[in-house]
Amino acid sequence: MSEFIIIMTIIAVTHWLGGVACFGSTLLALPLLICFVDLQSARTLLIIVACIQAYQILAGTYTAIKWKQLTRMLIFAGIGMPIGLLAVNYLPENPLVIALGIVSIAGGLSGMRLQKSSVPVQWPGPILDSMLVIGGIV
Repeated sequence: MSEFIIIMTIIAVTHWLGGVACFGSTLLALPLLICFVDLQSARTLLIIVACIQAYQILAGTYTAIKWKQLTRMLIFAGIGMPIGLLAVNYLPENPLVIALGIVSIAGGLSGMRLQKSSVPVQWPGPILDSMLVIGGIV
């Protein structure tokens, strides 16, 4: 029972932090959850929570969707997702967890840099597209 409470607390706190930061709740929760459950169970649990959260956000913001941008995101992230699924099913868990940590740290540092900058960064299209593919893999 105490493990269940810890898992639910991790999910609640990381999703609250993700709400404050506007992204990253699953990336925050996954490394912590795998301390208590295996990677597959943590992934499944977070997918369920993320789907519920996404539908809730969609219900409130449907009219503000930029369809062209969403289509681009779905295409490039969709290219990376099969690679990530194969990696999770066939590669050892420890290197995957380390890679997740590296991506999380890089994303956090990038976010900190962007927040300190008064001038918005305009990334070239190919870099954005490759970041979407990497996001799909993760």
